[in-house]
Amino acid sequence: MATDNRSQLHCAPALALAAFPTLLPEYSAPTHEAFAIALAGGSTTDLGQALSAYSGIVSIKGREFRLRLELSASTRLADAVVEGCPALVQLLSGCEDVVAQRIKQSVDLNAFSFELRDLLERLVDAADRPAATGYVLQQGLRSSEFYTRVIEELDAVGWHNVSLEDDTLSNIRFTARDDRQREHSLIVQPHPQHPAVPPTCVAALPEPFRILRWNSASSLSNVFQQFQQALQRFQQLWDDLDEIDANTWVLEPERPTRDCCHRRMALEHNSSVQILVNPKAVRAVPECRFLGADSIVNPLRDAMNDNISQWDETKPLLANLGIVLNVQFPSPATVSREEVTVACGICYSYDLGDSVPDKVCDGPKCRQPFHQACLIEWLRGLPSFQQSFNTIFGECPNCSKPMAIKLMPAR
Repeated sequence: MATDNRSQLHCAPALALAAFPTLLPEYSAPTHEAFAIALAGGSTTDLGQALSAYSGIVSIKGREFRLRLELSASTRLADAVVEGCPALVQLLSGCEDVVAQRIKQSVDLNAFSFELRDLLERLVDAADRPAATGYVLQQGLRSSEFYTRVIEELDAVGWHNVSLEDDTLSNIRFTARDDRQREHSLIVQPHPQHPAVPPTCVAALPEPFRILRWNSASSLSNVFQQFQQALQRFQQLWDDLDEIDANTWVLEPERPTRDCCHRRMALEHNSSVQILVNPKAVRAVPECRFLGADSIVNPLRDAMNDNISQWDETKPLLANLGIVLNVQFPSPATVSREEVTVACGICYSYDLGDSVPDKVCDGPKCRQPFHQACLIEWLRGLPSFQQSFNTIFGECPNCSKPMAIKLMPAR
């Protein structure tokens, strides 16, 4: 086979990747077999010791690629030239530096064959994605040194605190418990250039978790320690919110997570109060929003204004809310959920996507709740429908009492 019609792609000083015709130069059978065994993930003992060139076929997810590796006079693997069929060259386009890095880091041809298979599998998997090669280069390629170091760092963290989300160590879950034995998770995504580049971290905390003081000597055990320290900052917040969850009917969120700082608690007569707690000032007066019929919520607003001076930041949130609002919150111990989750009077359901019935008729004999979306659609269909700026006027679908609804963005 002539070699002068090959187009060389120089991907590194020690490596060239070139396209060559489908037919390969003839080598002795042991060469083909030995290299094919290595590409298939098998074991060979004398590979790279006596021969100066190797060729074979690697099969990845039903696709076959021809490959040839030729050692230089020095017989050093790092100085080898790799050639491939046109399909292989196209697949590896843009990854030449990665191939060069892999071959330099490989201790022998067996190791390089394993690294090459790993790379090709990732590229084939990503072939249907937009900018697939760039995605794989950014997300998937990690050296053997990366794996060795990450495993050692996870040993230091303790495997009872670790669970692996995949087999590439690209998503690692740390689990820690706070002083109340509440379990918290941190997803850590080590960068392929770890530890030169800090990992990405995601946790359900009231404030974003950020790694402090990261340098090339830092490790994942430092991340775990900082996560444990971060948990300590929110103990009082979680204590107070857990007390609310256990002793009141929380309408929203239905299943609060540890990063959630708001609660909507049921009150009497289809009314409720929604609070938003500042995680940096847990015992301070929270933002409050009252939902329900005006005849019910207006007295609550008045009570809060009159009693706000009684707010005591040494007391838990629930105790303070009961004092300043002068109410006893309905409790799961005394009131069933059906009594505090009255369905919408139009669609006859409680949950409507992310919303619950929060518009209530002010009629003392009615007080029927409605979803805002349902009520607005109903009122707009009435012959008596009127709108002034952002307020809609109409009649209650249940009792025909006049109603005025302010148009508010959906929460």
